[in-house]
Amino acid sequence: MHKIFIAASAATIMVVFFYVSYILRISLRRDYSRLLTAFLLTIPLSPATNYSVKALLDELIKLIISNQSGIYQLITMTYAPLISEPIKLLPLLLPFLYLRINRENFVSFGMALGVGFGVGEIWLNAFRSSQIPSESYLPIGYVLLGYISEWLMVCLLHGAFTSLALWKLRRRLGWGLAAAMGLHLLAQLPRNLFNLNIGGINRQILRFYMPFHLILFFVLMVLLLTYLRAGKRGLRQIFSGAKIECPECKTSYKRSYWMTHLSTRATEECPHCGAQNTIDFKKKP
Repeated sequence: MHKIFIAASAATIMVVFFYVSYILRISLRRDYSRLLTAFLLTIPLSPATNYSVKALLDELIKLIISNQSGIYQLITMTYAPLISEPIKLLPLLLPFLYLRINRENFVSFGMALGVGFGVGEIWLNAFRSSQIPSESYLPIGYVLLGYISEWLMVCLLHGAFTSLALWKLRRRLGWGLAAAMGLHLLAQLPRNLFNLNIGGINRQILRFYMPFHLILFFVLMVLLLTYLRAGKRGLRQIFSGAKIECPECKTSYKRSYWMTHLSTRATEECPHCGAQNTIDFKKKP
């Protein structure tokens, strides 16, 4: 088996472990079947889109503009955001998914749709990389660590973009979708500039900066997801901690916020009286 397929398998397992656990933590049990459906339906959309919609669009543009021109290169930069973001919403054509989304669970559905799309993209990228002979000479450890870390971040970005698109699903879907496309374009900007190879841009600096840009966007999208789900209060409590009242001694203290395991609940000891309190992660901070 090609190393890249081993890395893709490992990345898929890690993505499912971390993000499905997060989705379950913030979702109600009655939404589980719909979330699973949304997740599974988006997995094949990335490969299908690349070999149908993007390929067809590219051929049409080549009939009008030479693929050697700078304008053509600029247009290709917009393929991913302009096509991928609307395509991720395709499962919402099913009424039992669309009608279920509301202001309380749109982040759950956005993550399910985005992460599912990201999993499909993992395997599309793996297949393409397997066709490049030089990829087979890379050390397995390098391939594993690089692939897993990159796609853990990219899949969260997809989930955040789709959550933003769903923020005002029934009132301002167009604005949300436009914002998601804009963020997607910004996330890819250094790589697009690198591929364009425009005179005056130092490609070595761009190559060095690209991983840091991805990490920066990952952190920003974690903050965006927190804001979409819990507002400014949620952002503040990332740094200060969410306060709860101990049911035994009636004293307030800061509860755990970050997820630590797959369970949607955890027990925590009150620092004042020592009582074991149940923390429900489904409740917004």
